[in-house]
Amino acid sequence: MFRKLFGETEQDQIQFLHPRAIATLVILALMVVALILHAVGLSGGADAIAGIAEMGVAIVLLFVWGWPVVKGLFGITAIGAIFSGNVVIGVVLFVVYLTLAYFLGIIFAFIGTIRYIYLRIKYGKNQ
Repeated sequence: MFRKLFGETEQDQIQFLHPRAIATLVILALMVVALILHAVGLSGGADAIAGIAEMGVAIVLLFVWGWPVVKGLFGITAIGAIFSGNVVIGVVLFVVYLTLAYFLGIIFAFIGTIRYIYLRIKYGKNQ
């Protein structure tokens, strides 16, 4: 299953997952910082960081994890291909694809981050 999703060999999987997992972990770290600041009582800073983290989660899940999956599933090579023909149907398809990409991004971000952590533990940090 992991070969089809993230690459043929485990080394390819590490190279594929590394930037995606780092982006996901940075966003999770921002969320933890916001929770700590809120617990300490600095709600102004916590709200600002939480807002940035929420926007970051949406962007990372949608464009880093979800959109490549939807592109591969439906064979979309360019966004303009969605709008070719009827523009109204293209807009509806674009909204459906974005929604689907976001929800698939949630699933694949979880699977991919866990797989990346597993591979880093298995091969050590020098890999």
